[in-house]
Amino acid sequence: MRIALHLVSLGSVGVIGCSTSSSLPASNRDRAIAAMNAIYVEKDLGAVDTYFDKSVIRHDPYASADGAAAFKADLAGSLQATGWASHRAYEQDDLVVLHDEYDDVPAAGSTTIGFDLFRFASGKIAEHWTCRQLDPGTYASGHTMVDGPTDLDPAVDTTASADVVVTPGVGFVPIVIIGGQFQQVGNYVQPDVTQHDPLIADGLQGLGAGFAAPPLDTLRVVDVPESLAENQFVFTRSRGTLTWDAQKQDSPNNPTVYCDLFRVDRGKIAEHWDVIQLDPNSTNLDDLGTNAAGHTMWD
Repeated sequence: MRIALHLVSLGSVGVIGCSTSSSLPASNRDRAIAAMNAIYVEKDLGAVDTYFDKSVIRHDPYASADGAAAFKADLAGSLQATGWASHRAYEQDDLVVLHDEYDDVPAAGSTTIGFDLFRFASGKIAEHWTCRQLDPGTYASGHTMVDGPTDLDPAVDTTASADVVVTPGVGFVPIVIIGGQFQQVGNYVQPDVTQHDPLIADGLQGLGAGFAAPPLDTLRVVDVPESLAENQFVFTRSRGTLTWDAQKQDSPNNPTVYCDLFRVDRGKIAEHWDVIQLDPNSTNLDDLGTNAAGHTMWD
């Protein structure tokens, strides 16, 4: 169901680097995993041509241009030094999201956590959005940014999960986060909710404390341009602002991508992972800048 911080550009595995569509994985999810594995693990730049449309639209804020050729050129200088692993992969309709990590990015010894969102058309990746955050290595909850359950539960109704999280006029994000009705948080979130945001401890008390302290006390979300749900997992890619000088100095109205993954259990949110990326190309949400390909992080 699609509803309309300063970091780097840029589990399971699948079939890698092949040249004919008949030999590619059948599902979009498996194709996305296979593409990233072939590129980042096998270091096969030719896999870009196999899995990506030659005119792929690129929303990475550091992309030099649209298209597979530009993607390969952007990768060439850093690919050999980059490690990659996928922790979760979910799909709905033509969208696939991977929850992944990049090792030795942006520098040797560091790790960046990401959500890569792909739109498929005619069996290939036609559009790609990124969301990246440096893993701090310390966590208020004691949980990392990527640990926790991964498997889908086919007994959980996808529409019901979306209603809990993202359905307009109904879900947690439009009512509590965008609408500001924080007094309703208990209607949507389990009292012992497990948190993977590095700044937020477990439970409703941890959630409240996290949002009361910098920088999350400056968080503002205005809409959810992209989302998808599969069984008990719901992914949202939101647009808003955040003041976070540790990531980008003098950022009082800095446009920000919020990528959130929620696990729904018994009709409420039981677990939450996220990645926050400040837009390096913009300083004002009402006057968004673009990457070199001419795209904002949301269009």
